[in-house]
Amino acid sequence: METREETVVRTTRTPRPFDSTSAREAVDAAVGVAEEKAEDLKAKVTDGFRQAKDKLSDAYDRSSEVATRAYSRAMDYSRENPRTATLVALGAGFGAGVLFTYGTSRRNSYRSSIFPSVALAVADAVLGVFDNRRG
Repeated sequence: METREETVVRTTRTPRPFDSTSAREAVDAAVGVAEEKAEDLKAKVTDGFRQAKDKLSDAYDRSSEVATRAYSRAMDYSRENPRTATLVALGAGFGAGVLFTYGTSRRNSYRSSIFPSVALAVADAVLGVFDNRRG
Protein backbone atom coordinates (compact mmCIF):
# COMPACT_ATOMS: atom_id res chain seq x y z
CA MET A 1 0.00 0.00 0.00
CA GLU A 2 1.17 3.44 -1.01
CA THR A 3 1.41 6.29 1.47
CA ARG A 4 -0.07 9.62 0.82
CA GLU A 5 3.34 11.23 0.25
CA GLU A 6 4.21 8.60 -2.34
CA THR A 7 0.91 9.22 -4.16
CA VAL A 8 1.55 12.95 -4.27
CA VAL A 9 5.08 12.45 -5.57
CA ARG A 10 3.89 9.95 -8.19
CA THR A 11 1.01 12.11 -9.48
CA THR A 12 2.81 15.46 -9.44
CA ARG A 13 4.15 16.53 -12.80
CA THR A 14 7.65 17.69 -13.14
CA PRO A 15 7.82 21.29 -14.34
CA ARG A 16 9.01 21.88 -17.86
CA PRO A 17 12.10 23.96 -18.26
CA PHE A 18 11.39 27.63 -18.89
CA ASP A 19 11.47 28.47 -22.58
CA SER A 20 12.10 32.19 -22.98
CA THR A 21 11.31 32.29 -26.71
CA SER A 22 7.81 30.86 -26.27
CA ALA A 23 7.14 33.24 -23.37
CA ARG A 24 8.36 36.16 -25.44
CA GLU A 25 6.15 35.09 -28.37
CA ALA A 26 3.16 34.81 -26.03
CA VAL A 27 3.82 38.28 -24.61
CA ASP A 28 4.27 39.73 -28.11
CA ALA A 29 1.02 38.12 -29.25
CA ALA A 30 -0.82 39.50 -26.21
CA VAL A 31 0.62 42.96 -26.84
CA GLY A 32 -0.47 42.76 -30.48
CA VAL A 33 -4.01 41.81 -29.50
CA ALA A 34 -4.11 44.59 -26.90
CA GLU A 35 -2.89 47.14 -29.46
CA GLU A 36 -5.55 46.03 -31.97
CA LYS A 37 -8.28 46.29 -29.35
CA ALA A 38 -7.00 49.73 -28.29
CA GLU A 39 -7.03 50.95 -31.91
CA ASP A 40 -10.57 49.61 -32.39
CA LEU A 41 -11.71 51.32 -29.20
CA LYS A 42 -10.00 54.56 -30.22
CA ALA A 43 -11.73 54.45 -33.61
CA LYS A 44 -15.13 53.82 -32.00
CA VAL A 45 -14.71 56.63 -29.47
CA THR A 46 -13.49 59.04 -32.15
CA ASP A 47 -16.43 58.14 -34.38
CA GLY A 48 -18.85 58.58 -31.47
CA PHE A 49 -17.45 62.02 -30.65
CA ARG A 50 -17.61 63.04 -34.30
CA GLN A 51 -21.24 61.95 -34.57
CA ALA A 52 -22.13 63.78 -31.35
CA LYS A 53 -20.36 66.91 -32.59
CA ASP A 54 -22.23 66.73 -35.90
CA LYS A 55 -25.60 66.30 -34.16
CA LEU A 56 -24.93 69.17 -31.78
CA SER A 57 -23.80 71.37 -34.63
CA ASP A 58 -26.96 70.58 -36.61
CA ALA A 59 -29.16 71.24 -33.57
CA TYR A 60 -27.38 74.55 -32.95
CA ASP A 61 -27.83 75.58 -36.57
CA ARG A 62 -31.53 74.73 -36.54
CA SER A 63 -32.19 76.51 -33.25
CA SER A 64 -30.19 79.53 -34.43
CA GLU A 65 -32.31 79.74 -37.58
CA VAL A 66 -35.53 79.48 -35.58
CA ALA A 67 -34.38 82.13 -33.11
CA THR A 68 -33.35 84.45 -35.94
CA ARG A 69 -36.72 84.07 -37.66
CA ALA A 70 -38.60 84.65 -34.38
CA TYR A 71 -36.50 87.74 -33.67
CA SER A 72 -37.13 89.08 -37.17
CA ARG A 73 -40.87 88.49 -36.85
CA ALA A 74 -40.96 90.17 -33.45
CA MET A 75 -39.01 93.17 -34.74
CA ASP A 76 -41.29 93.46 -37.78
CA TYR A 77 -44.35 93.31 -35.57
CA SER A 78 -42.96 95.90 -33.19
CA ARG A 79 -42.31 98.27 -36.10
CA GLU A 80 -45.84 97.77 -37.40
CA ASN A 81 -47.51 98.01 -33.94
CA PRO A 82 -45.32 100.10 -31.64
CA ARG A 83 -48.00 100.66 -28.97
CA THR A 84 -48.80 96.99 -28.56
CA ALA A 85 -45.12 96.08 -28.55
CA THR A 86 -44.51 98.66 -25.83
CA LEU A 87 -47.31 97.23 -23.69
CA VAL A 88 -45.98 93.70 -24.15
CA ALA A 89 -42.49 94.85 -23.17
CA LEU A 90 -43.84 96.61 -20.10
CA GLY A 91 -45.79 93.51 -19.10
CA ALA A 92 -42.75 91.30 -19.58
CA GLY A 93 -40.65 93.73 -17.55
CA PHE A 94 -43.22 93.75 -14.79
CA GLY A 95 -43.30 89.95 -14.76
CA ALA A 96 -39.52 89.75 -14.62
CA GLY A 97 -39.47 92.33 -11.82
CA VAL A 98 -41.98 90.33 -9.83
CA LEU A 99 -39.94 87.20 -10.39
CA PHE A 100 -36.67 88.74 -9.26
CA THR A 101 -38.10 90.82 -6.44
CA TYR A 102 -40.08 88.08 -4.79
CA GLY A 103 -37.70 85.27 -5.71
CA THR A 104 -35.50 85.98 -2.71
CA SER A 105 -38.23 87.29 -0.45
CA ARG A 106 -39.30 85.64 2.79
CA ARG A 107 -42.93 85.99 1.84
CA ASN A 108 -43.22 82.97 -0.44
CA SER A 109 -46.96 82.66 0.15
CA TYR A 110 -47.50 86.10 -1.41
CA ARG A 111 -45.26 85.20 -4.34
CA SER A 112 -47.02 81.94 -4.95
CA SER A 113 -50.41 83.65 -4.96
CA ILE A 114 -49.57 86.65 -7.21
CA PHE A 115 -46.94 85.31 -9.59
CA PRO A 116 -49.11 82.72 -11.40
CA SER A 117 -51.76 85.37 -11.99
CA VAL A 118 -49.25 87.86 -13.38
CA ALA A 119 -47.50 85.25 -15.49
CA LEU A 120 -50.77 84.05 -16.97
CA ALA A 121 -51.86 87.61 -17.71
CA VAL A 122 -48.57 88.40 -19.48
CA ALA A 123 -48.68 85.14 -21.42
CA ASP A 124 -52.28 85.76 -22.41
CA ALA A 125 -51.42 89.29 -23.58
CA VAL A 126 -48.48 88.07 -25.66
CA LEU A 127 -50.55 85.29 -27.22
CA GLY A 128 -53.34 87.74 -27.93
CA VAL A 129 -50.94 90.09 -29.67
CA PHE A 130 -49.55 87.38 -31.93
CA ASP A 131 -52.97 85.80 -32.55
CA ASN A 132 -54.35 89.17 -33.65
CA ARG A 133 -51.47 89.57 -36.07
CA ARG A 134 -52.22 86.26 -37.79
CA GLY A 135 -55.96 86.82 -37.95
